[in-house]
Amino acid sequence: MGTFHLAQPSFADSIPGYHRAFDMVGQVYGEVVTADAKKAENIKKMTDAMMLPDSMSLENLFTDSEMQRLNAFSKELMGADLTHPMMKESFGKMKPSGISTAFTVLLYQKFLPEAFTGEGIDEYVQNQAIKHGKMVGGLETIDDQLDALFNLTPIERQAKSLICIVDNKEYNLSLTKQIIEAYYAQDLEKIEKLTEMKLGDDCDATDEENEILVTGRNKAWMIKIPSLMAEKPTMFVVGAAHLVGEEGLISLLRNAGYTVTPVAGLVSKPISF
Repeated sequence: MGTFHLAQPSFADSIPGYHRAFDMVGQVYGEVVTADAKKAENIKKMTDAMMLPDSMSLENLFTDSEMQRLNAFSKELMGADLTHPMMKESFGKMKPSGISTAFTVLLYQKFLPEAFTGEGIDEYVQNQAIKHGKMVGGLETIDDQLDALFNLTPIERQAKSLICIVDNKEYNLSLTKQIIEAYYAQDLEKIEKLTEMKLGDDCDATDEENEILVTGRNKAWMIKIPSLMAEKPTMFVVGAAHLVGEEGLISLLRNAGYTVTPVAGLVSKPISF
C-alpha cells in the first residue's frame, strides 16, 4: 500500500479493496513501527541526530546573502527570523536537514490547506492493525531512518538543500499540490513523473541522495520482504514514491518473480497493491 504523509488518513478507508485486503493479512509492516518513534528514547535519538557538531554553527555554513534569505523565509513562516533569541535557541544548532524538515512542514501548514500534517496514513493503518490484534513491524529501524534523513548526506549538501527550499518556495508548493492531487486520484504514473521532475540545477537530488532516501532503502527492504510474506500474509505500508520506477518495489517484486496485481481502485490507475 502506497502512502503519502500529507494525505488524510481516512483516505485509506475509501480505497475499494483496502478493507478486504486488511482483513486477509496477519501482519502489517511499515517503513518503521510508528509507535516506536514516539518513545522517549527515540525522541532523544532524533533530537541528537538533528544537532550540528559542537564545532559548527549556521553562520559557518551560509554566506551573508544566504543567511538573509533564510531569515526572510523564517520570518514569513513564523513571524521571526533566526536571530530572534527563541528562534536561535530552537534552530541555531540544528543541522540544515533538520531545519529543512521543520520549514517544509510549516510551509505546507501555511500555504497548502489541503495538506494534512497530523497522524499520517502509515500510523493510521498500524494503529488499526494493533486494534485488530495483528502483528506490526518495521522494514527498518528508527536508527536507519534517522541516518537517511540527517546523517548520511554531508552537512554542506544539507545546507544547499535548505537554501533550495528557501529559493524555490512557489515551485515546491506547486509540485506538492500536484502530488497530493495525483495521490488522491491513485495515479501511479503521475506520481512517478512528478517525483522525477527536475529544476535543472544543483537543487536537483543527486543519484547518491536518491540512493540514500529511496532506492537503497527499497533494495534493503527487498531482502526482508520475501521471508515476511512467506511467514504469513502481510500488508506492507510505505511511501508511494517507493513503489514507482525501475527501482521501485513493484518492479523489484516483479523482477524477483512475484505477481503484483493492483487492488480495484477508484480510477483506472490504482495506487494500492
